[in-house]
Amino acid sequence: MKVPNITEESWKKAIVYSKKTFVENFELKRGHRVLVLCCGIGTEAFLIREFVGNSGYVIGLDINEEAINKANKRKIELNYDNMDFIIRDATDIEDYFYQFDRVCCIFGLHFFNYQKSVLDYWSKCLKPDGILGITEWLKSSSNEVIDSITNIIKNYLNSTDAKKIEPIKYSKPQFDIWSRIEKSINYYEIIYPEPLIYWEILKNNELYPRLNEDIGSKNLANMEKEVLAYIETLKRKPVFEVTRVRQVFAYI
Repeated sequence: MKVPNITEESWKKAIVYSKKTFVENFELKRGHRVLVLCCGIGTEAFLIREFVGNSGYVIGLDINEEAINKANKRKIELNYDNMDFIIRDATDIEDYFYQFDRVCCIFGLHFFNYQKSVLDYWSKCLKPDGILGITEWLKSSSNEVIDSITNIIKNYLNSTDAKKIEPIKYSKPQFDIWSRIEKSINYYEIIYPEPLIYWEILKNNELYPRLNEDIGSKNLANMEKEVLAYIETLKRKPVFEVTRVRQVFAYI
């Protein structure tokens, strides 16, 4: 599925478009109970609510308190009494096992190491014949500027005692979700007018603040200086990035 060129400000458009197409393909029905992991401010949860209706139930989990507060505020404004948003880690949900018709995580899997174990763990929240749905970024096309900035970040992560996430020790993964039915891959061409704009957008990504936790504020400051020094060596020419989004539905 090809999408027209998207300018730098439309990362949000690309994300919203991907969430919308995911929900449309999620085989939702009235009355379904749906668990949304890493839900953020609840964008996909509210889209799902439109499909499951008043007889359904949607619960969103996220560890970001500010995001959950925003989602709850919108829920109250819309007067939806069949939605809940809770501050909770997606690796601590045993009490949700076997309760949902659908479980999904959209642009959240990249937060976790040992992804096969995580996916197997999440799938246990499903009832028989449930569906686990994942939308995630794939590697973008190679780009010298973007690759160089990414390598600077990786070097700092590798040279520090970054926080290590242990595998979820419940059972050996039963399946590899990427080998399951694949609905679509969406391609987006992102155009940044100059390298500095790419860097500023990257810093506003939800993943970026976590670098401070992983490498420390001093290393983060040094890393930013190194990136800016590299950018200063470049001519102010547009940066093109072709990124891919994969949507997968595992039938449990």
